[in-house]
Amino acid sequence: MTASVFECLVRHMSHPFEFLFLLLAFLFFYFQLTSTVSGSSSQNSRAAVNFVRHIRETYEMSGATQFVSAKAKRTENPDLVTVNYIMRHNFVDADSSITSSSISLSICDFKATTTAENVQTPSNHTSHMSLSSPCNPSLVATLRSETNPVVSHFVDVWYNDVLLKTIDVSNKHGRFYEDQSFGGLSWSNDNEHIVYIAERVEYEKANPDTNNSNMLADAGDITDDIEGAVAGVADPRCYQFEGDWGESYTGMRPPVLVVLNICSGTANILPPIKGVSPGQPQFLSANGVETDRIIFTGYQYGARKYGVRYCHNNPSGIYMCNADGSNLSCIYSGAARSPRVTPSKKGVVFLAHAIGGPHTGRSVVMYFDLIKNESHILVTEIKRPLESQQTINGTILPKGFPGIYTSTFPNQPWIHIEGYQQQEILAFSSIWHSAEVILTLDINNRMLNLQTPTDNTSSNSLLSINENLLIRTSSTPAQPEVLMVGEVAYDVQSHNVTVYWYPVTQPMTSNISWQLIPGNIDKDGSPLESILVYPTKPTYQTRYFWTDDNSATRPLIVRPHGGPHGVSTIGYNSRIAGLVSLGFSVLLVNYSGSIGYGQDAVLKLIGHLDTATTSEIHNSVQYIHDNGKADPLKTLFFGDSFGGYPGALLAAKFPGFYRGFVFSNPIVNLCELVMLSDIPNYFWEEIGLGYSFQSPPDLTPELYARLWQVSPARLANKVREPVLILLGAEDRRIPTQQALSYYYRLKTASVPVECKVYPNVGHSISSVEAERDAFVSTIRFFAASLKR
Repeated sequence: MTASVFECLVRHMSHPFEFLFLLLAFLFFYFQLTSTVSGSSSQNSRAAVNFVRHIRETYEMSGATQFVSAKAKRTENPDLVTVNYIMRHNFVDADSSITSSSISLSICDFKATTTAENVQTPSNHTSHMSLSSPCNPSLVATLRSETNPVVSHFVDVWYNDVLLKTIDVSNKHGRFYEDQSFGGLSWSNDNEHIVYIAERVEYEKANPDTNNSNMLADAGDITDDIEGAVAGVADPRCYQFEGDWGESYTGMRPPVLVVLNICSGTANILPPIKGVSPGQPQFLSANGVETDRIIFTGYQYGARKYGVRYCHNNPSGIYMCNADGSNLSCIYSGAARSPRVTPSKKGVVFLAHAIGGPHTGRSVVMYFDLIKNESHILVTEIKRPLESQQTINGTILPKGFPGIYTSTFPNQPWIHIEGYQQQEILAFSSIWHSAEVILTLDINNRMLNLQTPTDNTSSNSLLSINENLLIRTSSTPAQPEVLMVGEVAYDVQSHNVTVYWYPVTQPMTSNISWQLIPGNIDKDGSPLESILVYPTKPTYQTRYFWTDDNSATRPLIVRPHGGPHGVSTIGYNSRIAGLVSLGFSVLLVNYSGSIGYGQDAVLKLIGHLDTATTSEIHNSVQYIHDNGKADPLKTLFFGDSFGGYPGALLAAKFPGFYRGFVFSNPIVNLCELVMLSDIPNYFWEEIGLGYSFQSPPDLTPELYARLWQVSPARLANKVREPVLILLGAEDRRIPTQQALSYYYRLKTASVPVECKVYPNVGHSISSVEAERDAFVSTIRFFAASLKR
């Protein structure tokens, strides 16, 4: 174009000076134009940088400090208690999962019902799992690991926050198991021993062969019954495949029971149990028995180990043995976990689940009588929430009770009330509809009581119990966790247990609100509900996505939970808070299969995986549109894990309705996952075929066809809207291969698709850098999708 203009000028010139004048004018015009374009480009670049910075800052502001642990202790004044609590937050600038902890001291005045004092003090023993002795609460054992320069493992013993002793156990075993499924730490009654779970010691690798013996002179019978690294060769067991327990246990060696003598520092590794991995140990010193015993969960396996994280339906039992590992017995077999010895030492309370079926759902509370050597149910399965208080199987249950939905009991779950030592009262958290609540169970009088509200004002989680003092966290979608201390009162006439709560930390204010959306949209009488979280008013922070003070103009992100047998609660979620702070409304859908609404709601999804989820989620979104709570032209979808499954189906079934889809470690191809996942049984069970752990089914062509029929991958060519896929490279639950295959299919179909793979993270994209990048990438993707 520039050459054409120049030629025109030359042809029409009538004088050399005229040419020169026109040439100068042209050059002036040209440089003005390029300068304007360059300035505009620079301005656009600055705007893009500011946009990304705004997203990152919002993400960081929404990331709240979490309470890792807390403990209340009485002072000499009966109306005053001290609360020691440990908080954790991510160092965002470090781009790693580094956490920091501190111990704070709060003095709570029960009469004033407010925090009288709050003093920050340095942390002493906050590294890893720690537990006070039940006989002497001032005596604390802590499991600690260090990497400097090699990995070392220690047990620290504290008394009144003074370090008494450090025991190096690095040469006895590997890493400590500290998770909910396997982790445990328990004191013996004499305060001389503790029991915990750690990795079996690593077998020796090859060492140089320093033996120069004459091979001919040594010739003889063939024997190979040695252990350890010899003759320049590794221990024959060193690289033997044993398998692990799936997601979050990659590379972990088998767990073993460790009994540590605190006085001598001697660590005794109990003998391995064939076909059983131990976890969640507790000391049991029964009356009249000289030898201490240990009770623990035993995760059973045959030809393979199945993933245990979030899976309560795998075969397991409650086992008991002497402190040296002898006299082993299984007192309950099925799918059991979380044994807790009663204060009287006469029984054991634990959680049980049906083998097979949904990977999680209702649990029953069991009691094993150590005197009679028999078990019975304390709290049974509830099919639908109770319409009134009822006595079922001998236990009084409160109105609205939907059943027990919890992963584990607290490590020390027992309430002790002065003057009522004979009472055995258990406290724990459980899901109740769209909230987490705290329950107490009076074992002797068979009474279950609710200790936090069920009016959807907060979601609560129990942190610890000390005598008759409880510590809980409380939060809402708008309010990060606050700490509450509870004092237990007992009515001897009615046997009622009541907890009176007092604040330790103070709540914050925010520009976030929420409301529950009824789930009866499909007219089937379902008790399910969804949660709409939204910004209250436009602010400077919402300026990119919502500026008009009208709820009908807010963009909407639809976010069903994973599982499918999980739940979205009204507890605080930093990622949801970040989305809402930017101006989005977020719809958290509890569809059929969600826990906390009775076992019928859990089972309703079985065999209807592809139809029930999509219809319920889409109807919930339509309800939001019809009631003017969001902009119908700005609806987006975000699904984690199983939450990506209905999203991928909706993308194919409703082209044009949703503007963009983000899937994080999604389920899209069940055919591949039955071969790749750490829980292959999951997929057979969910489509209604059942699964046998003893005789696993084969993937026949007929079964493959059935799995393919309900897989979103088969509809990839029908997707039109842009898709962003976020993957954890180390995911064992939903391995990345099937999602990458889906990505290639979308790419081939010319669908606008992006994919990000984060190294060194698994099914939960939980490292600081990965989580931050996933959040920023999601918002940038949604912004681009809305502009299309």
